[in-house]
Amino acid sequence: MSVIKLENGLVLQKASHLFMTLYGSDGYLPATGSQNTYDIRAIVADTINLEQDDNEVNTKEHEFSNSPLLENINLGKFQFTCTCIDFQDDILTELFGCTKDSSGVVMFPSEYKEIFACVRIAFHDGTKDVIIPKLKLNAKAVIGTLKTGSAEGTLSGTAYAIDVKPAASASSDTDVKETSLFMAAPTAAGAASAWGIKKVTTSGTPPTTTTTYQTVTY
Repeated sequence: MSVIKLENGLVLQKASHLFMTLYGSDGYLPATGSQNTYDIRAIVADTINLEQDDNEVNTKEHEFSNSPLLENINLGKFQFTCTCIDFQDDILTELFGCTKDSSGVVMFPSEYKEIFACVRIAFHDGTKDVIIPKLKLNAKAVIGTLKTGSAEGTLSGTAYAIDVKPAASASSDTDVKETSLFMAAPTAAGAASAWGIKKVTTSGTPPTTTTTYQTVTY
């Protein structure tokens, strides 16, 4: 046994970038070169929030003891939200599900459209990145307080669990883990992430499926 002294801990503060990389219509990240990644800049201060729902505890009490016969704990899902004041076309069409016609008119949807994204939060100290590998977006626009404030868009959603490979180029799959949130070493600008997110492709006759781990280039 030993005493582990925890000093100089990891403090997550002062975010520098919020990246969102959109999933394709097949439910997976597109290949490198076909990815759309948005570096969203007009984020209202202190609105980036990533919080886990309370765990759900189901207990069967014991008639003859204070200790339960059975206790089942389901982990709460991670919920992400941030507030953006940028209403440019790319944000509206790609993240809010709006459509834009040939004359440049942007129309908000009349029904919900599923949009998934990989979210990466980077920090000024460059110690770690926080990554949500698969977020189901649930965006909302508020156009108000136009004299003293501005219109705002809430980019929020629920993190979904998906297989992640810490070293996407490694041949072994032993480190693959299903997760809805992870922290990793920062990815340099213009470089591909070391980690990769599960991608399944189908090809050939008869069809065969191949599992790879798609990196994201920033």
